[in-house]
Amino acid sequence: MFGCVVAAGIRIITQTPLSRRDVLIVGLAFGAGLGVESVPAFLSHFPPMVGDLFGSAATSGGLVAIALNLILPQEQAATKSLRSQDDRAESV
Repeated sequence: MFGCVVAAGIRIITQTPLSRRDVLIVGLAFGAGLGVESVPAFLSHFPPMVGDLFGSAATSGGLVAIALNLILPQEQAATKSLRSQDDRAESV
């Protein structure tokens, strides 16, 4: 069952063209999930609530992905501003 879910997720990721921002989010989310599973003693240094919240690889990876998606700027805004600068430069 787990293998089917992972295979379906990988298929979705590979079929969708990813920007640098998206690759960064996916990579850090995977890293957070693998880190929690690889070094579970890391969470013992935090309050119990943090350990409960981030104790699972799925929840830690998911929360990291959600947080990064909200924090990191979209590339569309940067592209639009560059285009408007180019248009202004051409009109001068």
